[in-house]
Amino acid sequence: MHASLRHFNKMTIMDMLYYASPAYGQLVVDSVTAQMNSKYKRFLHHHPGTDPPLLDCHSSRLSNDVGWNGHVSIFAHSLGSVIAYDILSHDAGALSATGVQFPGLEFPVENFFAAGSPVPVMLLSRGQVELTGDADTPLLHVPSRPRCAHYFNFIHPSDPIAYRMEPLLCEGGTSTPASLSAIFDPKIVHGMSFSDLYSRFTSTTLATATQAPTCVDYYLKHQTRDGTSRMMDVAYAPASHKSYWISQDVVLAALLQLCRPVGEILQRYDVAQVPRPELRPRRRVSFTPHKSVLLATTALARDRITGTWHNRVVLLANKHVYSVASVKDLAVTKSWAVPLASNSTTVVPVDDVGFKVATSTDAKGTVLHAPSRDDRDAWVDAIRARIGHKTKAVVNCDGLITNQSVEYFGAVKTSFLTQGWSTKWVVLTKSHLTAYE
Repeated sequence: MHASLRHFNKMTIMDMLYYASPAYGQLVVDSVTAQMNSKYKRFLHHHPGTDPPLLDCHSSRLSNDVGWNGHVSIFAHSLGSVIAYDILSHDAGALSATGVQFPGLEFPVENFFAAGSPVPVMLLSRGQVELTGDADTPLLHVPSRPRCAHYFNFIHPSDPIAYRMEPLLCEGGTSTPASLSAIFDPKIVHGMSFSDLYSRFTSTTLATATQAPTCVDYYLKHQTRDGTSRMMDVAYAPASHKSYWISQDVVLAALLQLCRPVGEILQRYDVAQVPRPELRPRRRVSFTPHKSVLLATTALARDRITGTWHNRVVLLANKHVYSVASVKDLAVTKSWAVPLASNSTTVVPVDDVGFKVATSTDAKGTVLHAPSRDDRDAWVDAIRARIGHKTKAVVNCDGLITNQSVEYFGAVKTSFLTQGWSTKWVVLTKSHLTAYE
């Protein structure tokens, strides 16, 4: 336990002491600010403005405003929250009391999430906290506030580094911070829709924001331990300080806050009694076996956000280029294939729901059964319509190292049919009838 605490002190307290020195502090501020500005510019470069028009519910017409108009959020942990707080609370070119000059961010920040944050202690140690009020009701006050619309401070009760922020920033703040475990109680939120969960979370934050409009403290769940609770809190201090990264409540709270613009738009649709728009990922189109794929191969693809390169499977179609992570995500095992030639292929019904496909080289043929008579007739008609056509659908699979197939693309018709005692995925293309395992 002593070794763990020593390592914990080295990773937290010593880093804060380095940052407190002007030389290292200037280096850290310059580096962090430059990296955030660079990532923001990179994001704008790859997202130059492709937002679809939105319905203006107040005027019942479409808004033609285009361009990326989203919000930027910062999630910071431990010393990172101190660095982010300092950057957000200083204008570009401003000097701190220790002589650190702040370059300034090139974008506004909507949400600032701080986890395991020692910001209050750092502000007190720097003398940045003022005492206001009178002798009977003294109040602590921080004149320099972070430039952000929403400030969330996540605190684990056993984390010795994390402190409350509301008493310093918000006059008349709550005496007890909100509890994430109470808001996201599994017995209450299990099975909730997004809109209900969003309403539950925002009603709590808005109720708190009535008294504290610029910040909110949130407590994580505290595991009560009978008997030697103080000793156990000391032992679990390192784990508590890192617990934010694996806390489902923290992730859910941050995601709901990030989704606030979407929730507000949906609420406006409901108030205006206008049908909600269909939500779907941008820059994505449907990708089915009915797409005509000309080439399937492997390639290095660059992530548009991080700039890193990854091995991907790329499929070239007539109008789009599709990308998947692995060939295993789309390749299937071929069982058999029958070429559809007018002089050698026949298809006839054999019973109420079955039909037989035979060739000149296989007179016995293959018998398949559909779920119903109508399905059987549809398959027979579709196969007969393709027999005799000279059009071929060939997928060039150059570069795909696999013993499986992606030749089902360009499908005319697909469904699961029964062959004997097994079920096959049967695909009718322009030139073949193929079964896959």
